[in-house]
Amino acid sequence: MPQWTRTLFPLDGWPVPIVVVITQFAASLIVNFLSYSKLSAIYPLFKIRTLERNGEIYQELFNVKSWKEHIPSIGAFDKKTLTKEKLTAEYVSQYLLEGLRAELCHLISIILSMAVLLVSIPKTWSFILGYSALLNLPCIIIQRYNRPRFERILAAKNENGQIGITVFWIKDDGKAYTSREEKRMRRKARHS
Repeated sequence: MPQWTRTLFPLDGWPVPIVVVITQFAASLIVNFLSYSKLSAIYPLFKIRTLERNGEIYQELFNVKSWKEHIPSIGAFDKKTLTKEKLTAEYVSQYLLEGLRAELCHLISIILSMAVLLVSIPKTWSFILGYSALLNLPCIIIQRYNRPRFERILAAKNENGQIGITVFWIKDDGKAYTSREEKRMRRKARHS
């Protein structure tokens, strides 16, 4: 570790877990401001690769089916609330984008946790790495495992058989908003 970082930011003891937890919240704040149009634009960067064999690699390596239901999920797009009535192309498109948001959140959390390594003393590194891996990697694995299945559902709903994220969330002004932005706009309109 560079000496200047230890001099400026010598993280040791209790501040380390607090800073690492703050990085989790910071990642959440960052991704919650991404609109569906931005998520849709970066979606191809996170497509499932051939090596992942449509997500089956995660079942083979980590036996994901046996534990994924035990990981708590947060948000309106919890698979446990999914019913056949909800299974429309629009819903599945939104589900895929929210899954990408979740994956990005956990990826950014890992990156921010690694940045904490630069300003912490070496004896705290095992905590930072362990916490970050334990909290974030299982969630990324679940997202990578689930995505191909929902893409297949969407492709089956598509008349041309292509996977395409529908643009149902684009409003009359041509912009796409997150549900949080829409709520804020409705609140603003009511108070005007």
